[in-house]
Amino acid sequence: MESFQFCNTVTMEFELHNAGRDLFKVDITQIEVENTSNYLALLNFNVPADRPDIDTCLLNIVGFLERHFPVPLPRFSYQVTASYFLQKPDTGEERVWTGSFIAGNDQNCSLSGPQFLLYERNSFLRVVRQSIEPNNVLECLLWRESDTEWQFSSVSSYIISFQTRLNVAHPFFQRFGILPSARGRRERRHHTVVDPH
Repeated sequence: MESFQFCNTVTMEFELHNAGRDLFKVDITQIEVENTSNYLALLNFNVPADRPDIDTCLLNIVGFLERHFPVPLPRFSYQVTASYFLQKPDTGEERVWTGSFIAGNDQNCSLSGPQFLLYERNSFLRVVRQSIEPNNVLECLLWRESDTEWQFSSVSSYIISFQTRLNVAHPFFQRFGILPSARGRRERRHHTVVDPH
């Protein structure tokens, strides 16, 4: 399977709450690519781990991409990660974590492998299903060799992160009201869609 990466979007993020992780949603972010008329479009789909219709959510993701990016589909890369609960066994204290828990080792939070994968419709469902399979999740998120009092407890939500480069005039940005910042201002523009399909 071919892999490539525009930029590393996996960042360590410690959060004290579980806001929004109980929703099937997509967070769309636009980031300017320096010295070009292109923007990086990041689409982070959040799929709650306890949803009984995860396959329906995955099909809705495919439908969302095909509806908003007609043929020829832009070149997308993607990776499957998670927001997950960590627990201190001695106190029962619990936190939600997104990204890599082990400093300097981003691949620990990736359930689909250390590299972003090239999106191919025919293999996408299979790759995601394999990535969120319980044995794979445990293998990726149990850190047997790490020196920490925190332990993986359970997955809160799966995050399927897509990225692609789009021209500033691409209708996708306009459709969601994500318009470029004033010249010279470096901003991330953001929009959330709940229950994307």
